Amino acid sequence: IVAIMVIVVAAVYLSLSNQSSTNNLRSALSKIGISQQVNVLENSIGECLKTTLDDAIGVIGIQGGFYTRPEASEDLGITFIPYYYDQGSFLQPSLNKIESEISDFVNEFLPFCIEDIVIEDILLKQESIKTITKINPGEVEIQSDMQITLSKGDQTTLIELTSYPTKLNSKLNEMYEISEYIIDSHREDPEFICINCMADMAEEKGLFVDMLSFEVPFTTLFIISEDTDSTNPKILEFLNKYS
Repeated sequence: IVAIMVIVVAAVYLSLSNQSSTNNLRSALSKIGISQQVNVLENSIGECLKTTLDDAIGVIGIQGGFYTRPEASEDLGITFIPYYYDQGSFLQPSLNKIESEISDFVNEFLPFCIEDIVIEDILLKQESIKTITKINPGEVEIQSDMQITLSKGDQTTLIELTSYPTKLNSKLNEMYEISEYIIDSHREDPEFICINCMADMAEEKGLFVDMLSFEVPFTTLFIISEDTDSTNPKILEFLNKYS
């Protein structure tokens, strides 16, 4: 009963939040005489959020959960791979840290997409954005507070979108759980990983784990990936260095 109540409350909250955002858009567009474009504009903003979130999951997964390069990482030029374990040092980011890094990515790149939207000579400019990310089993969700200026000719109006929600299916949470298992194994024995346990865990979650070892220094690259049959498989990769 409690679970049902929680789901109902969440659904009502999201419905009211979306309705409030739509009303704000309609009011803003009405001020510059084009209220009939509210659905087109709302869909365009929603697509920007989805595209930017998808890019964030892809880039930050390649970079081991980071948007900003940490000190303990290997620079590859256009990207980097962080160390999760370095000869007794445990460096894996927390899930909260990864959520924060996704938020930073969205805040950085969403304005480029928003400002590329052009509808009936309406120009959009992102004034501010604050994003909160939550990595859940099977999905990544963001809620964004945004201020966007709409301009048409010499008319300008400001819209405020509060807690604007976006969700994408993602196994980032499950990939993180496998990486956490690998790192936790080294807390018990720095030189040991149960390969069969890791493989069973990956199979259960519909994931793959690849390892590439380098003799000097004694480093292993771990790549945890989604089902390769998917159209746009995401990965989580990191390095471990052994003594």
